[in-house]
Amino acid sequence: MRREIVLGLWVVMLLLCSCQRGDKDMIESTTDLADSGKKQLIIYQYKLEILASLRALADAYETSHPDVEIILKNSGGTDYYEVIKGEFAAGHSVDIFNISSRDQLLIWSPVLEDLSEESWVPYLKEGTGDRLTLDGELYGMPYAIEGYGFIYNKKLLAEAGISDLPSTYTDFVTMVEKLNAHGIRPFFNDYQAWWVLSQHSFNMVLAGQEDPEGFIRGLRNGTVDLVGNETMNQWLDLIELTIEYGQDHPFMYGYNDSVLAFSKGEAAMIFQGNWVQDKLDELTPGMEIGLMPVPLNERLSGKLPIGIPSYWCVNAESEVKEIAKDFLDFMATSEAGQENMVKGFRFIPPFNHIEYDCDELGPLSAEVESFRAAGDYYDWYWVGLPNGTINEIHDYFVQYFSGELERVTLLENIEAVIYDLAN
Repeated sequence: MRREIVLGLWVVMLLLCSCQRGDKDMIESTTDLADSGKKQLIIYQYKLEILASLRALADAYETSHPDVEIILKNSGGTDYYEVIKGEFAAGHSVDIFNISSRDQLLIWSPVLEDLSEESWVPYLKEGTGDRLTLDGELYGMPYAIEGYGFIYNKKLLAEAGISDLPSTYTDFVTMVEKLNAHGIRPFFNDYQAWWVLSQHSFNMVLAGQEDPEGFIRGLRNGTVDLVGNETMNQWLDLIELTIEYGQDHPFMYGYNDSVLAFSKGEAAMIFQGNWVQDKLDELTPGMEIGLMPVPLNERLSGKLPIGIPSYWCVNAESEVKEIAKDFLDFMATSEAGQENMVKGFRFIPPFNHIEYDCDELGPLSAEVESFRAAGDYYDWYWVGLPNGTINEIHDYFVQYFSGELERVTLLENIEAVIYDLAN
């Protein structure tokens, strides 16, 4: 009874706070949503790059389970979590969906199925399930292991006479200036995509602190001063550098724009991760690329941010939750699922029992694995920020880098956003 009461209150909360979205925000599979007489499993997820492979895996599951029809929906823009909230609030079917942070876990826990006893749990690599564990119960299956930084074109660096990667920020600036002097655009920036600047890149500010988790606690309780924080100001200088030596109007270009431009040799670097490998292989097969850590300060030099991007979660109130759990089991333990994870999704599996060759995943994942094996990595600390932070601070970054805000005002606004959302 207690769970039903909590769930009822949670749904009321969603109805009050949810921002409804229309179908234009969703990319649906070609499967007809009309009643087919089969049990329908509705999966919402946000990674556009795996949609075709996920459809292939869903088809394989349907072949062995002819009474099941899997409907895939994808929202890869800024509104994924608003879309999910809207679907729940409207009473629409949501059987499997994604969450990524601790704050999201606390918000969604009333409707999450406990997955602690699923067959794939013993195979999880150490630490990969920690973020979605609450009171000893696991509420999500990790997607993959990912890492990111500046992806660079080896050919263009060689043309500029650059043979060694920078180990200090001063060396990084020198490399950028050298590329520019040789007529090579150093960066193509996709800052229209909020997560590039305000999530992945901003993570450097958090990770570059002496005590990142303590720093985040200070932001949440209002005791941290960003105005005088050296790493924060260094990071803003870095972003200004990328804008100075990048294409015009960086906030008008998104993820697909940067990957396409990079594949055509229009810039030496983009700030992305191993998830772009498939797209680059499709656009420019055999492109010689590497993944460069950002040496913002000594704590970050020679290290990549590596972590779990998101988790598959099951709606505890779903009428087909047993099918949903079985599909996740199929993804993680069946031969078809394991092969698809490596060769279809091209994920670094978060499981110990899946064998794979990094050459199959491409040079970017091979580098992520190399840094991870050597212990040269740091965490994705933005997951400790209050839910909603990333989108709100992105608006202020747009204003600041467009010359509409002073730096002090920007930093004070960021402090206020994080404090207000946390309290």
